[in-house]
Order: sequence, then structure tokens, then C-alpha cells
Amino acid sequence: MPSNIKVRVEFDWRGDSLSYQAELELPLYLTPLDDFLNSLPTQIARQNGLDLDSVQYEWMLSNPIQVIDFHSHIECVLPPLPMDAEAFLQRYQTIATQAYLQKIAENYALDLCTNPHLAQALKAAYILGREHR
Repeated sequence: MPSNIKVRVEFDWRGDSLSYQAELELPLYLTPLDDFLNSLPTQIARQNGLDLDSVQYEWMLSNPIQVIDFHSHIECVLPPLPMDAEAFLQRYQTIATQAYLQKIAENYALDLCTNPHLAQALKAAYILGREHR
């Protein structure tokens, strides 16, 4: 199951409260994180039919983006939403590797506590995959 987030940006423009949302699939690796964060406004604009040269898009760029929904195998280990997108993605990046490895171990009935070398091998395989993608 891929990890998906729903993001939202809200702002006032010409007396109206505007809210734009987008559903996105998280890439397997969020490196560099800044690139993914910088792509969020463009992805929100495209999913909502906003012109990237519009004043509304410029306003959107100056407002915080929130993660309002998240679906994945590791939902239970992340904080409650809504949450600032940058803080959420930093947290996700920190805990996702361990959470996914734990999920794999559960799916294959592996006891990582009694066999810590297996956990290290799984982490090494993950890192190797990330470096050679």
C-alpha cells in the first residue's frame, strides 16, 4: 500500500476565504525533503485548476500548507492531524524507515528483538535501495 497524504492551504483573498486541497502519493524516499516541500504548491494548484501565473497562486505560496489526512501501513505511529506539512514530513522521514521495517517483520513473523542482526540487515537493505534507486 502506498503512503498517501491530503494537503490543504487556506488563505483570504479579496474578502473570500479560499481553501485548496490535493491528494498526493508520498515517494518512497523523501530526499531531499526540500524538493518535495517546494513541489507542494504546484501540485495543489494543478489539482485545483489554478494557473501558476495567477495572483491566487502567489498568495498560496505565502501561506502554510497542512497535512490533513494520511493513509499508509504505518498510520498508527504518526501524530494526530492536521499538522504543518514540513513538520509532518520531517516526522514521517524520521520514523517511517523503522515503522516499515517493523511492519515487514510482522508480516513475515520475524522477531527483531531476539534477532537484532536481522533488523540491521533489513535497515542496510533499505539504505542500499535508497542510495541506488
